[in-house]
Amino acid sequence: MGKAGDAAGSSGGEEEPLDVKPLRSLSPMFPPSFGYSPSVSPPRAPPFVFISPFSPSAADQAAPPSSDGYRTPPVRRKPKRKKKKISKDEPAALPSSFSSPEEDPEAVEVVLMTFDALRRRILQLDEINNVTRRPDMKAGATMADYDLRANKTKRVGPVPGVAVGDIFFFRMELLLVGLHSQSMAGIDSAVARFGGVAEAVAVSVVSSGAGGYEDQTDAVDSLVYCGQGGANLDQKLERGNLALERSFCRGTAVRVIRGLKDPTSSSASSSGTGTGSRIYLYDGLYRVSEYWADRGRTGFNVLKYRLLRQPDQPAAYATWKAAETWKRNPAARPAVRLPDLAAGAEPFPICVVNEVDAEDRPAPFLYAAAFSPPAPAGGAAGCGCEGACVPGDGGCACARRNGGELPYSGGGVLVQRRAVVYECGGLCTCSVICRNRATQKGVKLRFEVFRTRARGWGLRSWDPVRCGAFVCEFVGDPVGELCKEEEEDDEYMFEGRSSEEGRRKWNYGPELLGEAAEEEAVAPPVVVALTARRRGNVARFMNHSCSPNVFWQAVGRGGGGPPQVMFFAARHIPPMTELTYDYGMGGRKLKNCSCGSSNCRGFFNQA
Repeated sequence: MGKAGDAAGSSGGEEEPLDVKPLRSLSPMFPPSFGYSPSVSPPRAPPFVFISPFSPSAADQAAPPSSDGYRTPPVRRKPKRKKKKISKDEPAALPSSFSSPEEDPEAVEVVLMTFDALRRRILQLDEINNVTRRPDMKAGATMADYDLRANKTKRVGPVPGVAVGDIFFFRMELLLVGLHSQSMAGIDSAVARFGGVAEAVAVSVVSSGAGGYEDQTDAVDSLVYCGQGGANLDQKLERGNLALERSFCRGTAVRVIRGLKDPTSSSASSSGTGTGSRIYLYDGLYRVSEYWADRGRTGFNVLKYRLLRQPDQPAAYATWKAAETWKRNPAARPAVRLPDLAAGAEPFPICVVNEVDAEDRPAPFLYAAAFSPPAPAGGAAGCGCEGACVPGDGGCACARRNGGELPYSGGGVLVQRRAVVYECGGLCTCSVICRNRATQKGVKLRFEVFRTRARGWGLRSWDPVRCGAFVCEFVGDPVGELCKEEEEDDEYMFEGRSSEEGRRKWNYGPELLGEAAEEEAVAPPVVVALTARRRGNVARFMNHSCSPNVFWQAVGRGGGGPPQVMFFAARHIPPMTELTYDYGMGGRKLKNCSCGSSNCRGFFNQA
């Protein structure tokens, strides 16, 4: 513009030609106030006829090249990793569920279970060898080697197998299930065709507040998202920023994943990531309602996008924020019928909530926080470790009972399911801080007992629960001590039989890490029968599900005595999700099941 004006005012000279450039290569121009609000609504998007294929690398996207800055790191050229072929002689290396179509919702569950099992095992080996690295990245690379992923094709809108409100503890998990295919970049895009026009639109964003970005994340139904490009230069309408602008113009949905601080973790070391502990909450579908440029804290222009949550979706971030409020102030929880069911016996009060009917509270019983088994008459001596048992210590007697390895990671997460997990006991010299006393340190979660709509009372947690984390113990009396007549209609009886199939499904595949398959000695299944009818704890309120999110594990302490029943998370569990386990099918009575799972068997064991 300046050049044209100079030419017009010159004395008879030829006009200078304009420097014509493609429109998308030009930086956006905004008024001096740095504000811009489009005055028209985005047009309705025509149907999609093509979505670009999934790619985990920012360099392989069909979208424009990545920008500089934290959210879109510079691409380093690396040789392509060759996918390993699994021979027919290695059937255990590939879970059977991967033979299903990639849009099978169950594939997501298998992918996440396999990834976390690998990550736990890699972390266990690293702790033994005193190696510091990112086990989540190593597990992700192993999954990529074997092409173990779900939803490989990028898509606009929902992702099969991923529900609104699901939580993830690692960015790699988002990538493996096809929710957000960028391991670091905050904006993911794909090329779609609108009629005969191909354009890159945003398919998902991760808002974590990291890297100095000024996202406004307090509202539960809206989000102001800062564009990519860092805070040390004026951001430009290109790459991911341009994809968000195209989503605004086309009116396409954008998946929003909120990065939140893990309230159950006080340090990064407890998660085994080597980085800050965060949880990624899938908050559903949003649409870009407007965008503008604003001056950031560093004085440079920052592109900002306002995204509005679409209606008729399950609550996700709203539920998270409500649970955080109740943890700070339990009195703020509405519909409480009893402030503390445990009467101070647990580290945190356990309220009883009924938002369904007029039932006041559960029938009276004697609350006991822990089961006190009789002292064993004999048994093996305890370990002689000082302070705490250390991974890789060949002299630890308790490690030898567990096959030579401690069963828990440094954060107290169970690494593998076994017929019996042996913890340190009263004869051991290690202290209470020992990792091999994970279930002896009390309940860490904040529970509530709530009234369900069709299954009586249930149990859920205000805290998110990580896969493999200790949930609670089942406290009760041995069945043999009660009259048989009283057992017939006992709805609070636990009758469990350890399952080798369940262990194999949850544990990692050794072949994926080049290890020989573990040959655990064949032993008769562990059978436990307890009743919490007269005396028990919160576990007595856990209902049955044919697709449970909790499993039970027999845990022995010391060298003798009967094993105790401990519950661990089978997968990541969002706050305010009912905790359930599989009652099994081997009892004296079968009862009609109303769990609502897609895998419902129709019946379950009624003791």
